[in-house]
Amino acid sequence: MNKRILYLLLVVLLSSCNNNTPKGIANVFMTNINKGNFAEAKNYCTDATRATIDMMIGMSAQTGQPVTYGKYEILREVIVQDHATVFYKADGRAREETLDMIKIDEKWKVNIKMGK
Repeated sequence: MNKRILYLLLVVLLSSCNNNTPKGIANVFMTNINKGNFAEAKNYCTDATRATIDMMIGMSAQTGQPVTYGKYEILREVIVQDHATVFYKADGRAREETLDMIKIDEKWKVNIKMGK
């Protein structure tokens, strides 16, 4: 009986991480980037961000530096209409980082802007 409750709790917890909130989508996106699942990560971002990921993968191949967020903790989200900012703290970095999000067809998408 306890195994069933634990399993149900785990399923609920995992499904809540993949909900359509800026924090949830950002977490799924960043987790897939960290795992090298770039094709899956692209399902959670804008067209422009997909192109940016492709460029980063190309640069990574040339430099030997992996494309990754490393260990991180998502701190909070700020939503203003169809735009959001997800704040996270990456290990080894002194300041908070941000990830821009935009709502397209009722789904939150990562919107990485070049030069940011």
